[in-house]
Amino acid sequence: MEKQSPLISVIMPLYNAERFVGESIGNILGQTVGDFELIVIDDASTDSSYDIASRYAAQDARIVLMRNDANHGAAYTRNRGLETARGSFITFMDADDRCSPERFARQTAFFGQHPQIDLCGSYYTMFGPDDAREQKIQDPTTHEGIRIQMLFGCPFAMSAVMMRSEAFRCSGVQFRDSMAEDYQFWVDLSGHMHMANIPEHLFFYRRWENQLSTSQLDRQTLSAQAIQRDLLRTTLGMTLTDEESRIYTQMNLRVGTLRRDELTTYRGLLKRLYRANSERRAYDPKLLRKRLVYRYKLACKCFYPSWTVKIRKRLLSVSYTHLTLPTNSL
Repeated sequence: MEKQSPLISVIMPLYNAERFVGESIGNILGQTVGDFELIVIDDASTDSSYDIASRYAAQDARIVLMRNDANHGAAYTRNRGLETARGSFITFMDADDRCSPERFARQTAFFGQHPQIDLCGSYYTMFGPDDAREQKIQDPTTHEGIRIQMLFGCPFAMSAVMMRSEAFRCSGVQFRDSMAEDYQFWVDLSGHMHMANIPEHLFFYRRWENQLSTSQLDRQTLSAQAIQRDLLRTTLGMTLTDEESRIYTQMNLRVGTLRRDELTTYRGLLKRLYRANSERRAYDPKLLRKRLVYRYKLACKCFYPSWTVKIRKRLLSVSYTHLTLPTNSL
């Protein structure tokens, strides 16, 4: 007899996470909503990750353990999980993260209260070794706010997202092979699904020393750069040169070698973005203006971290308190 479909399908890609995978699996098994399947897919780990997952699978029938024939990467592995998932809702959990035991309960209740929403994430907390360097992240909560955030960076944490299976299947979207595959996935889904973030910290994102090498971080930044450049072109008809695209993304993500003299270019790009939207009306103009001002303030604080930055009513017109700068400083 065919097994009854679970309420939730949890997809967990697994690759060389022996230090944390047991904690992450246990975290899912401890959810207050127990009607789920946990699809763990080992991407040809070279450590004991698969053996650890196997021990958990032997003790709990809700765990579906699979193994790739070779290391194919996160996009391939997550797509394989999506093909396997049988639940009414699909969610994700990386093998080195953890979440609140109430996460599934909060998200399924949110869907019940908001039938127009197809996909929801949540606020989340970033933490380091021994719970050091804790940082609270609050992404936009509304669909329009999330769309605007996509112009500057990823609007969700992967392991915080849950989505309705039916709406996802109708979208026809899959993960693309990219170093920023999650960011691209949300962008692709945004035209098909109504999105939200729950304003509660339901997920904990672990930072640890072997998470990303410098070369991987560089490739991830380049992938994000391609996504942002394409999004500006397709939604606003805004074409960036290679150098403008580099400055735009590095300032948005605050990565790489940032130079103070590039603030002028970045400010000009934000003003071009605002004018392009005034013509196309692709985004809510008031929300966009607020986000542009916020992004510019963040960029300024990379160079003036101890100074208070105030933005006047005129778009991106900046003044500094506690400091007098020459007129050509920016």
